[in-house]
Amino acid sequence: GLANAGGRVGLWNGCQSDQFNSKFTVRGQITSQGQCVNMEGGTPFNGVRVGMFPCLGGTNEIWEYFF
Repeated sequence: GLANAGGRVGLWNGCQSDQFNSKFTVRGQITSQGQCVNMEGGTPFNGVRVGMFPCLGGTNEIWEYFF
């Protein structure tokens, strides 16, 4: 079914990637020891340097993973 507030999530074998109820997104900061993974300069491009820096709340600290 559709994602509703309070809806239950279950995991099982046999998910099909073309079904809307088999897709999830994780979004937010990736942190370790008070630092964030971010892109130097704040602009994504092929070859941008990525590293650990103090968390300042910038958009270059926000990562999305779709599965």
